[in-house]
Amino acid sequence: MQLPATLDRILHAAMAGQAPTKEDCVCLLGLPEDSVEAGVLKAVAESISRKRFGNRAILLAQIGIDIAACPGNCGFCVFGKDHTRFEPARLSLEEVVRRAHAFADGGDLYALFLMTMHEFSMGWLLKVVEAARLTVPSHTRIVVNIGDFDAAQAAELRSAGVSGAYHVCRLREGTDTSLDPAARTLTIRTIRDAGLDLYYCCEPIGPEHTPEEMVEQLFIGIDHGCFQHAAMRRVATEFTPLSRHGQITERRLAQVVAVVTLASLQCTGTRPARRHSWPSVFHST
Repeated sequence: MQLPATLDRILHAAMAGQAPTKEDCVCLLGLPEDSVEAGVLKAVAESISRKRFGNRAILLAQIGIDIAACPGNCGFCVFGKDHTRFEPARLSLEEVVRRAHAFADGGDLYALFLMTMHEFSMGWLLKVVEAARLTVPSHTRIVVNIGDFDAAQAAELRSAGVSGAYHVCRLREGTDTSLDPAARTLTIRTIRDAGLDLYYCCEPIGPEHTPEEMVEQLFIGIDHGCFQHAAMRRVATEFTPLSRHGQITERRLAQVVAVVTLASLQCTGTRPARRHSWPSVFHST
């Protein structure tokens, strides 16, 4: 089989270590998800990723430490204040410790994520971070997945033992959410300026999102030197406003993952890392 000339050029350049441009990525995301060409794209991206990271992976876990009606009001999230069906709740420190033990006691956990709503109590979060840091092995990173925060808060988190943060300016931020895209991006810069690892993602992908907007969104992470990149589809939960659009297939998600993998070749922040006695590990996309 002979590949289309543009696809052949992009893939051969990627195999030589050259990341595709934004225009190239739009082209790759424009391939029909069930086409032979999309299949070749995924196979090449997997091969490149395995080679780049020594055929190794990292294990991540997350604990949601509280839930509440969220003012972010994201149309894809079950906690949006205008449509949530959940009552406020908060895990006890004892329960956080129990779950942290369950995740980390095998010794293979690379990072434990602690997640809050967009609005959160900094004092409570610091207590949870302290408890988690005392629970998991020293080689396991503590990462926060929280709302927007400033430089002073970033310094507090780092002093408490946090090594990174998951933060995303999401697809159609400010349209499908009540949050300010500029504030989201400012927090991303704050994370990097504080010396914390930035965990990023192309999300939450739905059938209505175009290749062009996905590319612009995923490159925010690359342009800010993200430590890890990823892709995530939106789950069409019945009572959320965006469920009317449905959700993409796993095949389409794998295609987006492949594009993120190739685009991240130019991101120096996404690199093999050393973890206690292990050799290089793979930053999964």
